[in-house]
Amino acid sequence: MSDLLPSPPGPLPGVRRWPRRLAVTAAVVVAVTGVLLVGTAVAGSAAPTAVVPITTGGLVRDALTGLPMCTAASRRAAAAARTASPFGPQWWKRKLTMATFTVTGGPRSTQLRAINDAGIAVGTAGGGGELLYPSTGFLIRAPYRQGDVVRRTVPGARQTVETGINRFSVHVGSFVGKDGATSGFVWFGDTLRAVRDPLGRARPSIDRLFGISDTGWAAGAYDDEKGLSHGYLYDVCRGTFQPIGIPVAHTNLEATGVNAKGVVVGNFATGESLHGFVLDRGRFTPLDLGNATQTQVLGVDNAGDLVGSYVDRTGATLGFVWSNGRVRSLSAPGAAGCTVVSGVNGRGRLAGYFTTVDRRTVGFVAT
Repeated sequence: MSDLLPSPPGPLPGVRRWPRRLAVTAAVVVAVTGVLLVGTAVAGSAAPTAVVPITTGGLVRDALTGLPMCTAASRRAAAAARTASPFGPQWWKRKLTMATFTVTGGPRSTQLRAINDAGIAVGTAGGGGELLYPSTGFLIRAPYRQGDVVRRTVPGARQTVETGINRFSVHVGSFVGKDGATSGFVWFGDTLRAVRDPLGRARPSIDRLFGISDTGWAAGAYDDEKGLSHGYLYDVCRGTFQPIGIPVAHTNLEATGVNAKGVVVGNFATGESLHGFVLDRGRFTPLDLGNATQTQVLGVDNAGDLVGSYVDRTGATLGFVWSNGRVRSLSAPGAAGCTVVSGVNGRGRLAGYFTTVDRRTVGFVAT
């Protein structure tokens, strides 16, 4: 398999060497303290003034291509930088603090999906059906107090889902248009670029972007005419697509994250089982935790630490952090059998969500 990202020959400094299969050692389920913060939508959430048409490839010149992340020098420096894991020996021993967050105004679901090094988190609020409470994106900044949430909706969209943000505050996600098609998007300031992989054959089309690196690579997936998902990388700076392939038989595949080193993470399905994976310069490593039938890898930091969720032998869904062969499982206080860790930043902050006994979904940031 060829390398998925351009890189100098030989191993990159600071990139960890992955084992053939990611091992679980010292796995523990931890309780985290929680403080409930109820947010209200803030007026004045700026809508884009420039909506770039759907692109099926080729460079689109806009505010995104002028960012430092798109310069060759910046990309080389980010790939070569040595990055220490924020999950040192003391982190595995201490009790975590969790700030929980619910967007008010009707939605029963608040999901925090990603967080950047500045502590800006993005997510999705919705629930109750498309007509009653359509999904909208939002962002929230530390210290995650009441009123800190800013709701964001793609103009004219029936649904908006925000799933990724990098250190330049470039956002990615997906939206459902008036024609019923689902497209990925890249959003920076007042510039919004809609993204569709030209290989997608579903009608209406289905494209999603899930995460974005500090070097401008976005991870996503499209559906084909049979409804099967295929993962890809999208180069925001060049407007080009790179398909993701893995050397095992599968039905569906999604790329959910990519870091500045070019390490790609995601999920693939075999039958009714879901497995996580890591691709490090073409080297494929699967990840299975718990009962080995439902594992999702949803995020990766620049040190190669992984976050996601898995189903344990009791049927409960737990969030997890994987770092250098160690796994810490997370179950949020008040969770009714489901906790998901969906984002991680370079300072060790975790973003995610959990479900409650009354079937609400609550977002959280854990430190």
